[in-house]
Amino acid sequence: MSDYRNIDKIFDKILNSEEFISSPVYFEKKFSNSLLQNHAKVFLYLLIKSIKAKSVLEIGTYMAGTTKIISEAIGDSGLVISLESNKQRENLNIEEIGTWDKKFQENTMLVTSTSNDFFNISKFNEKIWFDFIFVDGDHTYTGALTDLLNSARYAAPGAIIVVDDAIQPPVFSAVKDFLVLNKDWREIGGKFNEANAREYIEPTSSNNSIPFLILEGPSKHFIGPRNYSVYKEFKNSLSGLNIKLDKPSEQGKLYSRFLISHLSGGEDGGMSIVDHVNDIEKNQQEINIILDKEFISHNENTIKVDIHLFFETQAKINNKLSLLKPPELI
Repeated sequence: MSDYRNIDKIFDKILNSEEFISSPVYFEKKFSNSLLQNHAKVFLYLLIKSIKAKSVLEIGTYMAGTTKIISEAIGDSGLVISLESNKQRENLNIEEIGTWDKKFQENTMLVTSTSNDFFNISKFNEKIWFDFIFVDGDHTYTGALTDLLNSARYAAPGAIIVVDDAIQPPVFSAVKDFLVLNKDWREIGGKFNEANAREYIEPTSSNNSIPFLILEGPSKHFIGPRNYSVYKEFKNSLSGLNIKLDKPSEQGKLYSRFLISHLSGGEDGGMSIVDHVNDIEKNQQEINIILDKEFISHNENTIKVDIHLFFETQAKINNKLSLLKPPELI
């Protein structure tokens, strides 16, 4: 995806492009169902095209107007997943998407779900990282911060998160606090820095021409000496965790703690805590953490598992495990 050397140039190039300046009227007619400002429609389309995103998550479908912009920008070789928590809008959005060109219908998946439920159900999220995430869901502080924290967990290396309605104080504050909690993310307009992290900042967007705050994620996802966590829900059974690396490991130890809420009662009160240590050999590119005991769901209810991972090595270089894809439950 993107890297810190290129995304700023892409951002500036779009804002100064003839297409951005001259296309708002065309985009107003073509994407009339989107509630975005016309320049924002053009910018969103050009940004997705410019970074060549192949997997996009939209939080907040509403009338699927902006979903259409995203779908056409990503093209028929990509995937758009759009979340809408309001069940009453489901049939309306299905009807709207049914009016699109077939190739754009086929690259778009509507999911009636909150971001919490979507990210925690393993059948949706085990094998995908999103190149681009558009956050336009719950505009309360808690809702926006939750959407951002959830998004960061499944953002691809170098991913972009675009936050709509950035000047709304609860949304702006949520972004500010998200960046305090996730120091490997940055806002590309330079609106936040260490000096003013604890001070009041007048809500503003990444650029006056658009209503967005634009965030860029780290170029890699690592398991290292700081906690890397995985939170999911599963049905049927849990035997462990599979981790695939994008480059060979150094020798070390991988410590894991599984907090499993299985609601079976008993002496443990429905919570099992399982600690595990894997000896990691040099040049491993796949790791299987296998639990001594398999956990089984005996009914329709899911079981929640919160997994914390730490890697310890004596190596001075390559002293973290670099992930190829999200860890998968097994």
